[in-house]
Amino acid sequence: MLIGVLFAMSLLLLAVVIFIKTLKIRTRQKVSVCLLFVAAFIYTVSYIAELGSAATANKLLFNNIQYIGIVAIAPLWYIISLQYRNGSSRLNPKKILLMFLLPAITLLANWTHEINGLFYASYRTSNEFGANFLLFEKGVMYYIHILYQNFLEICSIINYLFVFKKAAGMQKRQSFMLLLLSVFGFAISSFCYVGKYTGHVDISVIFIGLSAVLLVVALFKYELFDLLPLAYRSVFECSDNPIMVLDNSFRIVKSNTNARAVFGDMLRTDKNVYLLDILNGDTQFFESLINKKDCLINKSVGKERLYFEAKLIGLDGNKDNLDFGYLLTLTNQTMHINRIQNLETAAHTDPLTGIYNRKYFFENADKMIKRAKDRQRPSSIAMFDIDRFKSINDRYGHLAGDYILKSVCDIIKNELREKDLFARYGGEEFVALLPGADEEQAKAVLDRICCLIREKDFTFGERSIKVTISGGLSTIVPSGSLSLEEGIALADGALYRAKERGRDSVCLHIDSENE
Repeated sequence: MLIGVLFAMSLLLLAVVIFIKTLKIRTRQKVSVCLLFVAAFIYTVSYIAELGSAATANKLLFNNIQYIGIVAIAPLWYIISLQYRNGSSRLNPKKILLMFLLPAITLLANWTHEINGLFYASYRTSNEFGANFLLFEKGVMYYIHILYQNFLEICSIINYLFVFKKAAGMQKRQSFMLLLLSVFGFAISSFCYVGKYTGHVDISVIFIGLSAVLLVVALFKYELFDLLPLAYRSVFECSDNPIMVLDNSFRIVKSNTNARAVFGDMLRTDKNVYLLDILNGDTQFFESLINKKDCLINKSVGKERLYFEAKLIGLDGNKDNLDFGYLLTLTNQTMHINRIQNLETAAHTDPLTGIYNRKYFFENADKMIKRAKDRQRPSSIAMFDIDRFKSINDRYGHLAGDYILKSVCDIIKNELREKDLFARYGGEEFVALLPGADEEQAKAVLDRICCLIREKDFTFGERSIKVTISGGLSTIVPSGSLSLEEGIALADGALYRAKERGRDSVCLHIDSENE
């Protein structure tokens, strides 16, 4: 009956080896687990052959074959525990060879025990339960082997316990199953210290077979080979978007390649980086993200400004509805945001000169004047017109005219402040609002602009074109009731007076309310 049970277990072990070998998907522990089942198969089949042999010489032969599998089981189980704890299949080859050094010595000692008596001091046969058993007297190397095996099993228990304490959900059940098997393995191997001789029936091989059954159950029920988590990790690392895993204190536990590319060396080196750190201490955005779980973040990467839609997802809430961690995903919205900004720019920008259009000017000028009045500051309105622009078009062509329009706009824009509002009013006529500037300050700016344009040589092709402009100026004081439209009308009237006086000059108009 015992041989029949062990034979069934050996077939199961072989089936699992074939199954693992034919898996198309790479798994974190595939090679190690496959080798573990091969070692267990060698152990079980050889023990079956030993039990079934009548001749002592055959029993000794199959016992020697058994130890090829026996000595490899504990090191392989420890390697699997390391891979499970570290989340990686990469181990130092030198450390692996060192780990198998003592098992190799043990194997050699067993094969030569009849000469040196180090592993087994002696052996004898015993007829019990209607069967012939081979009993061995334990030698020094036998106890060293068991001690080393126990040491590796304790290390495996520690590794699985470490994962179990920090794990949740499916991984917690995985680590519990592996921890349980490690504890049982340690308990079974500890029985080897008892007695001077080995037992009639080796209970370790039965435990190995039962463990194989549990591992097969774990393979399908608890995803021991980590197929789904492997897929999740692949998606995590290969995603085009930055992804981060945070603990409940918003410390960044894990980040993918794109997150490290966006947020730089901080995520690569510092193990105690918090979400607020990568947000440059922006508590307002941080609180908004926590409360809304969905915000827009922008980040400069090199010379490019990137925009991300940030989503904060709570992980595994417990019965008290508290999250123990979060998944932060950043979806790249740069193209979408840039497209919207380009549309907005096109809607309020003059396509030829690149400055604001008339519509945008009127949408914003009133608000700027109001803000200036609230601060008890004046606002000046300037109207510009390129002198004899029609003659430029007629003499040099419309392409030259377009060049002059853009060049003049560039000069004016460079002389105005960033807070000033400058727009194309129509044709060759332009309007500017200078909030906070009184008539004297605004007049100085306009005179300087006229001078720069007068002195510049505009070259189109091989032709040099002389250009001048005329300007008109009105000022809205905080105490006055002059409206934007009235201010523009007054500046326009001042512009026409400048043209009547010979062009290439600036005329000032101050409404009677402002005097």
